[in-house]
Amino acid sequence: MMESSCHELMEEIKAIFNKIGSSGSLSLNEKIILYQLAGNLAFNGGNDECKRLKSNLPQTGQYIVYPGRLDSLEWLEKHWGKYLKKFNKDKDFIFQDQLRRLDPNLMKAVENQCCRNGLKVKDFIAPKKERTDMELAIVGEYGILNAARLAIAKQRRSLSENKKSSDVKGNTADFGL
Repeated sequence: MMESSCHELMEEIKAIFNKIGSSGSLSLNEKIILYQLAGNLAFNGGNDECKRLKSNLPQTGQYIVYPGRLDSLEWLEKHWGKYLKKFNKDKDFIFQDQLRRLDPNLMKAVENQCCRNGLKVKDFIAPKKERTDMELAIVGEYGILNAARLAIAKQRRSLSENKKSSDVKGNTADFGL
């Protein structure tokens, strides 16, 4: 979902709003998706900081996958250090969940080596929570609350319109029309 363009995200949000209009409500899962879409839209259309973070991540095939049987922390520093604050950046550009997706064997090896040596993985690779916190700071409370406010207003309006529509139908039926 993070790779979606702003246009695609807006289309997904419109589809959800159309569903609200037709059914009059959203399921909990749809509400969660709406919040995620709003956050992604703000992130994708966000400031240069966000765009720089996303553009710095390597794509599949642009990096060497951990072959195993080597020191995983050395491999991490050599091949991923340029994305990590621990080794030579002022901030993290890759996080545990992203590295787990890009190179699951390396992530597992780092976890095992840290466990054996009494180290913490988060001291080398920031957890997803830190990325989420950063994204929330960029989107801001206003962006999150505004998306929620709009979704609730749309739902309220569609419920009101459905009620008015059913009242009118009920009244016309009483007159035999």
